[in-house]
Parts: sequence; C-alpha cells; structure tokens
Amino acid sequence: MATDYKYLFDTDVLINIFRNKINLRTSISALVKKTQPSISVINALEMYKNCFPREEILTQKFLSGHRMLDVTLPIAKLAGEYWKRHKNIHVNIADYIIAATCKINHLTLVTGNVKHYPMNDIKIMGMNNL
Repeated sequence: MATDYKYLFDTDVLINIFRNKINLRTSISALVKKTQPSISVINALEMYKNCFPREEILTQKFLSGHRMLDVTLPIAKLAGEYWKRHKNIHVNIADYIIAATCKINHLTLVTGNVKHYPMNDIKIMGMNNL
C-alpha cells in the first residue's frame, strides 16, 4: 500500500515541534495518523540555518524521518511566477518555493505564517486551525 501524503509542514511548524515550544503534539499526531507529512529541501535549509550547534545531529535525525521534496524545474518555474505575481508584497523567496512545492505536489501547507502565502491557488491550514 502506497503512503498517503497530504501535508507539507512549513519551517515554523517544524521548529516548534522540534523544540517543543508550542503544544502541537495532539494536533500533529492526528494529522500524522491520517497521512505522512512532507518537507521541502527549503525547509531543511531553514532548519539548519536556525539550529544551534548542539542541535545539528538531532536536526539531521528529525529531518530524515520525513519525505523530502526536491526543487524541480516545474517548482522553480511556478515559484518564479508567484514572485512576479506578488512582487509588491514582501515575501521571502523560500516561501514562494514552498508554495510552489505544495501546488505541484497537491499538498496542503501547514503553517503559522499564513500571511507569507498570498497565493490563492494553494491549500493552507493555519496552525490556529489545527
């Protein structure tokens, strides 16, 4: 039986789970029971950027437990289109890539930063809705 992937966790959610800063365990556990979450390589980049030296090995183990999605040419193209379309809104290039990854892979983005994703063609689940 194939694994069912429905969600991509944004970096803020991953960091909060990793550092136990907010209690998402019950909500995230409910999602994970239904489906295996995905992570973009961009999320991995942001996790490594934000990890403390003492967290590096744990970060690697944490990330290796998830399906990792690469940035493909279709994702890069769509991210560039998002960037052009929303050029008057201050959004980090990483967020355009994550949004495009969700769209191309038919995934719902789970994030606490809904305002970072002005695209109206992706599914977003804000952490307040968990």
